[in-house]
Amino acid sequence: MSEYQYYEFIAIEKPLTSQQMAELRQVSTRASITSTRFENEYNYGDFKGEPKQWIEEYFDAFIYTANWCSCQFMLRVPLECLSAKTVQGFKHEMLDTFEITKTATHWILDWQLNESNNYDRFGEEYGGSGWMGRLVPLRDELLRGDLRSLYLGWLTGIHEFNDDTLEPPIPAGLGNLTAAQVALVEFLEIDIDVVWAAAEASPPLVDNRNNADHKTWLDSLSVEQSKSFLHLLLEGRGQEAERKLKSEFFTWQREQSNNPTAQSKPRKVSELRTLAEKAEAERKEREAIVEKERKERDAIAAKKAAVEKERKREAHLRIMLTNTQSHWENADSHAQRANASGYDEATRIIKDLADAYKLAAGDMGDFKESCTKFVNTHEKRRALMDRLRKEKLL
Repeated sequence: MSEYQYYEFIAIEKPLTSQQMAELRQVSTRASITSTRFENEYNYGDFKGEPKQWIEEYFDAFIYTANWCSCQFMLRVPLECLSAKTVQGFKHEMLDTFEITKTATHWILDWQLNESNNYDRFGEEYGGSGWMGRLVPLRDELLRGDLRSLYLGWLTGIHEFNDDTLEPPIPAGLGNLTAAQVALVEFLEIDIDVVWAAAEASPPLVDNRNNADHKTWLDSLSVEQSKSFLHLLLEGRGQEAERKLKSEFFTWQREQSNNPTAQSKPRKVSELRTLAEKAEAERKEREAIVEKERKERDAIAAKKAAVEKERKREAHLRIMLTNTQSHWENADSHAQRANASGYDEATRIIKDLADAYKLAAGDMGDFKESCTKFVNTHEKRRALMDRLRKEKLL
């Protein structure tokens, strides 16, 4: 199998400048480069840049997949999106599949899968295209204060942690993941039983969107703050203005919220593993029940189909009995074609005629007489005779 690697970067906060695009073009002459995207596939050679550096300098999201079953997803979010205390809760010295790095202006979140047995998923025919669209909504979720993707990142290392390791503050809504969070679970191949175990103590998700909050926050803005957003719009930086506006609003909203998002007593990894084992056993039991019910449904459906097929065949045979002579003539016509398909069709017709006579419980003498006449006409056609013998019609 040939080598295959896929790289995709996108800019969200602000588009690339002409100078930045020229800098990227110097790294790759084959890549597709626009003011918001860099995309390239490698079947030989390698990417000449440094993804984390590019995220720091140019882009807000990055996807990488390779057909040796590894993949990576990175996001860049403003520093005000996450507090240092929050970030620290999701870090662990033994965690190398999820890293959080701080720059002068942003946090860089880095999720990785370094080993997989799902070779089909990483094949070139699937590649990495499509993952960006599924995963990049996580960035907006983080801007709104949704920390579930960080917790899922921490879960990627659960099999490496010591039993006494405590989980980070558990966010609300782990039992009801968004489409992007489900995609992250699939991308990183996180054990679904582990996710279920973690979700057991996750409080229900509360929708904090409130039009009254919008008015209260807008009323609190100074004239200078409002002008700064309008200035970005006048400069044609509408997307950047929207991101900045949302980021500051959601930061304010989180500070105002009195709704706790974490449980009071974090669980040990050993507890999560025990819960995951229980979840696995229950899941397999449910799957076994579902599979049994499916087989029962299939058996009933197959029986009904067989009865219906037999009914239709019986009706067909009874119709044949109304004009047997025309069917013998039809069989004769097919036999005279002197080819395999003609012999097959003649044999089928004669077999149906035999079954029709049997169905009518009549004297088989008429059938034998007509069959003997047919055989006498075509007895030199050895291939046809072999077919009739095989069907026990001679």
